Amino acid sequence: MILRHWESCSIQLASLILTSTLCVVPLTVGAQQQLTGRFEHVGSTAENAARQTAIDSGIANIPRFLRSRARERIQDRTDPANFVEILLSGDRLHLRRDNRSLHLTVNGPTIEVETDHGPRKVRAKHRDNGLEISTESSEGSMVTTYQLPGDGQVLIVHVELRSRNLAKPIRYQITYGRV
Repeated sequence: MILRHWESCSIQLASLILTSTLCVVPLTVGAQQQLTGRFEHVGSTAENAARQTAIDSGIANIPRFLRSRARERIQDRTDPANFVEILLSGDRLHLRRDNRSLHLTVNGPTIEVETDHGPRKVRAKHRDNGLEISTESSEGSMVTTYQLPGDGQVLIVHVELRSRNLAKPIRYQITYGRV
């Protein structure tokens, strides 16, 4: 019974992760032009180790015999995309992430997206000179923030995953370079 409950939660959490990381929103016209483009994953070994540490801290309360399975699922679902392509035009946006794509409206209403593991509520908005995407499900929430610091050649993606099934939020970042 416990195994099925945690397995179900792990699947729903993974679906939340996949849904959230597909969302992007536009900024001002100048920032839109800068953010629009294709970015390839350039993260380091240290960045990956930090993600693994965050996952381990987050699943610390999961029964020991289920922890490795939960870790594998979350690691698999949070692996960075090989590339992210962002197209922004006014309040319309399109994001392509490897073989998946999504269309959203900036600062528009929360939309419901149907996944293999149930519905997800998604909202995109401006946030601290960046883009923030909030995804919610019955199992938890995820906030993904996209920022272009400095000269705009590097895209930093900050991710925060919360769930009642996690000991604490999972927080990590992914780095992409402009192609």
